[in-house]
Amino acid sequence: MKTILEKILVEPVFEKQGTIVIPDTIKRTTNKGSVISVGQKITEINIGDIVIFRGGDPISIEGKEYIVVDSYNILAII
Repeated sequence: MKTILEKILVEPVFEKQGTIVIPDTIKRTTNKGSVISVGQKITEINIGDIVIFRGGDPISIEGKEYIVVDSYNILAII
């Protein structure tokens, strides 16, 4: 997978909450993820970085959930 321009493909990271079951509707609001792909205009973020982000467009590729985020919506690299 390869993103273009200033887009970043992020795989959401969900925190485990012990034995509490978290509904899917809440899980979708995650704002933390692992970077899978970065566009060619991005220099500060690397594949494998864990980032905090806002917004984004959820997509599904081969049964896996990802979020496409604009670089300006990346708030922090952990």
